[in-house]
Parts: sequence; structure tokens; C-alpha cells
Amino acid sequence: MKIRLPYLLLALGGAAACLFSMLAATGGKLSMPLDDAFIFFQYAKELANGSPFSYQAGDPTTTGATSLLTVFIDALGYLVGFRGEAMIVFALILGIVCFAWSLASAHRLGERLCPQVPWGPPLLLFFTGPLLWAAYSGMDLPLFMALSLAMAAEWPAANEKPRFRFFIFGALLGLARPDGLILIMAALALRLFQGRPSVLWLLPLAGAGLPFLVQWLMTGSPQSASMDVKSVLNKPDWTFSEWLVQAVAHFTYVVKGIFGGAEIGDSKLMAANNRSGAGLYLMPFALFWLLVGLFPKAWVELRERKPGLGALLLSWIALALIAQCLTVPSHWHWNRYLMTLYIFAIPGMALGMARAGHWVETLWPEMRTGDGARFLVVVMLLLSLPSTVYFVIAYGRNSADIRFQHIDLANRLNAMDAVNAKTIVAVHDVGALKYFGNYKVLDIEGLGSRIFQKASRLESAGVWEALESLPPASRPDYFAVYSNWYDSDFLAMHAARFNQRQFRPSIAAGNPLQVYQANWRYAGVGETPEDPAVKTLLAGCRAVVNLDISDLQSEHDAQYHYRILDGAYDNVFQVRALGSGATAVEGGRIISGGESFKASGLRPGSRAILVSRTHTPFRLFVQVNGDDVGEWSGAPPQGQSWQETVFDFEVPSGDGDVEINLISGDPHHSAYGSFHYWVYQCP
Repeated sequence: MKIRLPYLLLALGGAAACLFSMLAATGGKLSMPLDDAFIFFQYAKELANGSPFSYQAGDPTTTGATSLLTVFIDALGYLVGFRGEAMIVFALILGIVCFAWSLASAHRLGERLCPQVPWGPPLLLFFTGPLLWAAYSGMDLPLFMALSLAMAAEWPAANEKPRFRFFIFGALLGLARPDGLILIMAALALRLFQGRPSVLWLLPLAGAGLPFLVQWLMTGSPQSASMDVKSVLNKPDWTFSEWLVQAVAHFTYVVKGIFGGAEIGDSKLMAANNRSGAGLYLMPFALFWLLVGLFPKAWVELRERKPGLGALLLSWIALALIAQCLTVPSHWHWNRYLMTLYIFAIPGMALGMARAGHWVETLWPEMRTGDGARFLVVVMLLLSLPSTVYFVIAYGRNSADIRFQHIDLANRLNAMDAVNAKTIVAVHDVGALKYFGNYKVLDIEGLGSRIFQKASRLESAGVWEALESLPPASRPDYFAVYSNWYDSDFLAMHAARFNQRQFRPSIAAGNPLQVYQANWRYAGVGETPEDPAVKTLLAGCRAVVNLDISDLQSEHDAQYHYRILDGAYDNVFQVRALGSGATAVEGGRIISGGESFKASGLRPGSRAILVSRTHTPFRLFVQVNGDDVGEWSGAPPQGQSWQETVFDFEVPSGDGDVEINLISGDPHHSAYGSFHYWVYQCP
């Protein structure tokens, strides 16, 4: 790794600009522009303190950090004395080193792609506002940017073999982010295109595979918590057609909107989560520069079966874009999941300017050789300055968002007399609230607390059921959450205390952060049928199945499945009166197609009773082991009450294990609420 002094000075200047913007916006206080940076800091602190992969001491291991390498480097910073707010300083130092290295690698790429303007790629990289913002964000992108560009700069010319450090950079890239696997596989495929690859390719493959192996060993699944929590593939209302339409729409937004320049947005809002800055993400005519630069170069290389930098960078852009469209097509945080594309595209854009420069020189014979390329790069740098200024300002404002919302709230909670080291606070954004908090947290978003990793996708319904399943001593004493993320009835059960509000649009997931004192008076109520008529009917019967919908463990135990018609599905949370007069809280699902689950241990030939609790009328056809056994209807509930309804059936011959299949009696036209099922074995 060789960092040129001019690029080190440039990276220092970028850090100084961002630091000045941060301090101006926060009134002289340190912060980071994303709460997620403090998730890395917290994992690093626990690693340094001897609890690797646990978000807080005593907790099970979790996979909420997307970069093993970032966590380990941050842990080194913690061990040498960067603690508390000093970790912010360490993140800025790491950002300077990574950005300077990135710029130096971009210069090496420029020497090979556009030797007339080798300084074009690094300067265009620096003045691309989102990348400047990301370089000092405390996230995993600085390391990923440095390692991917270093690996690309080491990509061998035709008929040459990669040097050893190419494989080392590849191995580290695999540890830097899950995306590294895609880049490594693309690079390996291009080498296979030329012939038999070296055994040293096992190094980057091992680096890319190690995070998935660690996750599998820790949790039983190779998938990270981040994918469970954020990916569209894990949404409960997932359907193939909707998924594909969303992917195509996002692809169009990126190609035509961001690279093509059609997406302008309302930049003056400076709202990080609604595409307001999209018109400032890249230089003008970004797609054109790629079309006259990187695309033709890749075409020629592949036609000649000599894949070089053009084929490598274009394959990285294409695969990274497709992966993002298919997994996390979101607009959060200045479209931060797209920033990797800019890293790979900018050297190709500089190549396009160099090629177009020849044409400019033919129009202006007065120009010297190479002036056309220099002219176009300088013009694009000047036109990139608004992006640079915009995102330096955004860096400060976003840092103020996290300072005034999250860090100040953590300090406010610490100062409360009722809060101590044993207090449990349920939080939505788990970074700064835990890193600076002197209390325990439950991350109901699911990154730092495994029980919510999948349950959070069911919103209030899944979060309630997961909380209810906890032992009373493990339930939170307080909530610090975005009130607009949860059902109003979910929050109304608890006592509102105060909120932490931002006046401007915040980069955080919501605004304000509301603090509630928890009340668990309804937890555990209604675990059995409570309607007097139903209880009389069940006298002497034995419960075989207790299926609590939206309780994922209960659903798993009963092998529960649901079917979606026409994309009609919703999570639902209800607080209603039982027949006994008590109040029960239930999370559930709005079902359009039907459901199925299994019951074991029934006596063949005997009578069984299926009981449902719902808040809507319904009409279902019931099948037992594939045989039709009748129609089941439920009347509308009385007022704000739960409706409990029964269905009798005879257990078929066999081993007593049955599959119950419920089919909508009015498909495509109506849906019903599913909250709780019981199966009773009767004498």
C-alpha cells in the first residue's frame, strides 16, 4: 500500500471540512452522521472486553455488524485508548487513511485507463459528495472502498498473473463487507474466462466465505441479521411478482435517474431518506461517460477473451446493482447502498472523458494532444463542486441529528434516577443509545437482539409477541422508539414520558424519539379461549395445539404457513375485550388465501375441536389431511371484542398427526384476521 502525499493531504482536507461542518452543526460536539456507526463501535467495545459478537455483555452472539474487518479494526482502536467519544476521532483517522489509499489506487487505475489524465479518477472520486460523506461516516464503506480499488489496481494485464498482494486485498475485501463475495466471484469468473486460475484464489474465497461461516456457526444461519431486518426477500408479504416489479423499478431509478440524470429531487430539503439529494449524487452525464468509456472497453476485452480493467469494473457495477435491486432497493441515508457503484464507475467515467477528449480536439485543432481529456475532466470537477459542498453540509447536519437525537437521549436516560445498569430499554436505533448508555438494551429492530431479528418484520404484531414470550424479568422497563413505526394501540399501553425531537428532517429512521415507561399488565392474558360458551364446550378436553399467530416460535412449532392472494397481506395488532371481561393483546396477520398447520398426538377416530380467535367475520373451507370436512364461518364480533369460534371434526385414521388446511371461502374479494388457534382433543 503506497499513499501519495498529495492524496493524503487531500484526504486530510476532506476530513477537516467534514469535521468543521460537524462541529458547526453540533455546537462543538463530536458525533457521526449515522447511528449505525455506533453499532460498529459497540461490537468493537464488546470484542475488546472479551465478548466477541455479543452486542452487550451476557447476551447471545448476534450478527448485526456487516463487516468483521471494521469491527476488529475498531476494537484495536478501543484497546489503544480510543474510548467513548474518542472512537469518533478514531473513525475519522481510519477514514483519512482509507480515503487517501483509495485516491492513490484510483490514480493507479487512471494511469492504466486514461494516461492523459491519471489524476482524473482520484479527483472525481474525491469531489463526488456521497463518497466524501461516506469516507468519514464511521461505517464499513471506507475500508470497502480502499480494498476494492486496491484490488482493481492490482488486476493483471492480459497474459499476466496476479501478484500475491492482489489475493491479500481480495481476502480482506471479503472480510470488509458481504458485497465482497460478489466482487471476488466476478473477478474469478473473468480469470476462468482466460484459463486455469491460481490456487491462490482460495485466499479471497476464504476471506469472503469466512463471515458467512461465522454467522452460521453462531446462529445456525449464514445470513446476517442485517439481511433479515432490511432485505425485501424477508418481508412477510413477499410475492415473486411484487419483488420483481420492485427490482425493475429500482434498476430504472438508478440507471435513468441517478446515472442518467433524470432524478433531480428537491435538494433544498436536505432530507436523507426521501431521494431529495439524488440530483447531486453524481457528476452530470454520468451514464454518457460510461457509455463512451467503460462499456466499449469491456466489449473489446471480452471479444478478444482478454478481460482487463474494463470488464472487471463493469462486471462489478452490474452485479452490485443487480444484487442491490434484488435485496435492499431502499433510499435510506442518501441511497448509501448505491455508493459502492460510484466507486467502480468513476474510473470508467474518467476513461469516457479521455475518449471524448479526442473528439473535442478534432473540433478544436488549436488544442494540444491530451487537452481535450484535461478540459472535460476539469469541467466535470467544477460541475461536481455543488455535490461536494452539499454533502459536506449534509455531513454536519446528519451528525447533529445523531448528536441531538441519540447521544443526548442516551445521556438523558443515564441521568434518570430510575435508570441503572440493570434497567432494560427497548430501542429501535440501537447504536448510540447503547454505546453511550449505562443500561441494558433490547433491540426490537433485531440487529443486536436475536429474538427480534425476524419478528421485527411483523412490526407491532411480531414485536409484541416476542416481548410477551420473554420472562417478566427480561422485558424492558422503558421504550425509546419512533412512535410512527408502531401501532398507536401498541404504544398506548405504556406511559409516555418525554421525547427527543429534531426540528429539521432527520437522517434517523423517524422523528421524534419517544420514551415510554413500560406496562405489562396485558402480557400473558388470553392464552386459552375465554368465551364462556366455548369454555363450556371444551370442558374435559385436552389442548393439543396452541398456535399464537405472529409468535414466530409458536408458528414454527406448529409448522404454520399462510398463503397470499393478489398481494393482499398485512400485519395486524389488536387490543380487545375477551368474553371473560379481561383485555387481551394479540398480534396477527390479515390473510387472503388461507393457512395451514399441523397437530400431533390426536386419537384417531375421536372428536377434536378447532378454536379460532379473530376480530373479523370469516368464511373458510376446512381440510384435514387433504380431505374436505366442512365450512367454518365466524360472525362479526360484538363491538371491540374478540370473537372466538369453534369447528368440530373427526380425527382421521392413522398415527394421530394431522394437517389442518384453511382455505378462504371468498378468494380475491375478502380477507380475514388470524390471531390465535387451538386444537383440543375431546373424550
